[in-house]
Amino acid sequence: MALPSSGQLSMLDIFQEKTGFSGVDPGADREQLSLRGMTLDGVADYYDTDDGSIDITGQPSNTATPYKISEFYGYSQFAWGTPGSITTNSTYPFNGYQEERDGHDTDYCTACNMVLNTSTKIISFTFTNTDDPGGGYNVNIGSTNTATISYSGTLSTLEARFVHSGQAITSTSSGGDQAGKVFEVFSSTSHLSSTNINNNNTTGSEITNFNNITSGPSGTYRSLRTTTGNMSAMLAVSSDDTSSNGHSKAEIKYSGSDSLKIQLRANQNTVIDLYTRTGSFEMEAQSFDTGS
Repeated sequence: MALPSSGQLSMLDIFQEKTGFSGVDPGADREQLSLRGMTLDGVADYYDTDDGSIDITGQPSNTATPYKISEFYGYSQFAWGTPGSITTNSTYPFNGYQEERDGHDTDYCTACNMVLNTSTKIISFTFTNTDDPGGGYNVNIGSTNTATISYSGTLSTLEARFVHSGQAITSTSSGGDQAGKVFEVFSSTSHLSSTNINNNNTTGSEITNFNNITSGPSGTYRSLRTTTGNMSAMLAVSSDDTSSNGHSKAEIKYSGSDSLKIQLRANQNTVIDLYTRTGSFEMEAQSFDTGS
């Protein structure tokens, strides 16, 4: 939360905004707060009896002497910019299917593949639809344009989550086969694709966390990275191998005013809707044997 733009403001308020600590006072091991240090990068903001002098990057727009508490009116240690728009293949994200008619397992995935650049303080993101490379019948395979979102301040933690509203999830099977599944999959190290879904389950060392939302989404945040590199949040539907008389299917469907969002949360408190889709769209994976 940004500091107030007027009224009472203290060095403790500034300390709490810059550090994220929320105690009544800095605490027994955080002392010697420095207004000069909190104003100037490269100068210690405070002294910690365990860790010594602590300098936290981030300063007000005016750093000239004399240093004033009032220079921190409206100060925010972290702020998101405005996300760029998806204009190329804009109907692709979270909208398509894969149908395997030879009884093999299959999947359909939309990955929001991101690149964090801490030097420029920009996150670039592209939506890529992939399916089981084994073949089958599909629609909307490919990628969108790359968009960006900027930020200011220090990125101490970064998390992502999917926010679903009004969705209908279907998971069915017959002939004793395993029903299909719906996953939210996350990586703090890599980009994700359909290669991270196999045999109706997640797979690969690239995955750092996932949510099985077949029974319903939980809105759980999962950690991404805070250093320069690749990361990803992917929604996947999968179906299992089938017998000659069976089928396996998973579907997540939105209609009317239903919506799906990808949210990013920085420093455990500053949230941005990176992408929102509203209306009618769906993802489906289905396996069956054409001889059945």
